[in-house]
Amino acid sequence: MDAIEQKILSCVERLEPEIIDFASRLVSQASTLGNEEGALGVFEIEMKRLGFQTHRVPIDPEILAGHPGFAPAPWNQKSRFTSWPLARGREWGPKRLAERPPGRRKP
Repeated sequence: MDAIEQKILSCVERLEPEIIDFASRLVSQASTLGNEEGALGVFEIEMKRLGFQTHRVPIDPEILAGHPGFAPAPWNQKSRFTSWPLARGREWGPKRLAERPPGRRKP
């Protein structure tokens, strides 16, 4: 294990109680199709606690279709939402996601 892997493992071990708490709160909420509101709310609360702004945006298959990882869903996506956590000073959302895959830097 190299130094970076060790540092990651150390951070995960240190944060284990918080990770377990968040996962427990998340899975305690209904999240089946049409019942996503509770899980989405838990996610947004946790992201805000971590210092992110959250923006609830409608899922728009036409915008996301331009992303190379897009896979159409067999159910109606109208009236479905996702939440985008935004780090301070960064713009990221469905239109940006469609422009370039996450993890790829601008040329």
